Amino acid sequence: MRQTLSPAIFLAAAVLLTSAPTAVAQSEAPPPNVKVVPSPSPNPGSWWLLETPSGSLKIELLSVDASKFVARVGERQVPYTREWNMLVGVGRTGAPVDYNPHLRSLSFPLWEGKRWGGVVWWTAGPESGSFSVNAQAKKWERIGVLAGTFEALRVETTTSGAQLNFWLKCWYVPEVQRFIKCDSNNARLQFELSQYGLVGSTASQ
Repeated sequence: MRQTLSPAIFLAAAVLLTSAPTAVAQSEAPPPNVKVVPSPSPNPGSWWLLETPSGSLKIELLSVDASKFVARVGERQVPYTREWNMLVGVGRTGAPVDYNPHLRSLSFPLWEGKRWGGVVWWTAGPESGSFSVNAQAKKWERIGVLAGTFEALRVETTTSGAQLNFWLKCWYVPEVQRFIKCDSNNARLQFELSQYGLVGSTASQ
């Protein structure tokens, strides 16, 4: 049975449905003289504390291998790609939700003006469905959050399906190795970084 997944599963990680959706063409190479952000490379033990409308949520990186990160998000273990794209989330009933290929939240290397996106297929027990993601890295901005003030690259994303339609505006900071803030028309997807600690780095607050 195909259904549309509740958008609440996106925040549980943390952070355009058609019959035959087409992936957004990704830029092959950055234009000259732009700042390029490499793939994140945090070490196990690094952590990030997010403040959400429903309370604090801690993300702790447990392991890193050639293909994925595994993090403790609250009380759950969550696998991600090496670009922080979630591979398995939690649905409305608390059951695991598998994503194929992943949530398409980020695409590295990252630079101002880059576009990406495409279809995400999900499976939760006997239910399955899809939604589409369209994203673009917009511009560098200086932004303040509870953890401090940072130079961040703003990423804007639209996600929609038969019963799914929301936008996200998030700020990625290379020194922090994650998004430090997300705003959305869905309050359950909003958060702000309040504290963090990066193992092997002095960039901690």
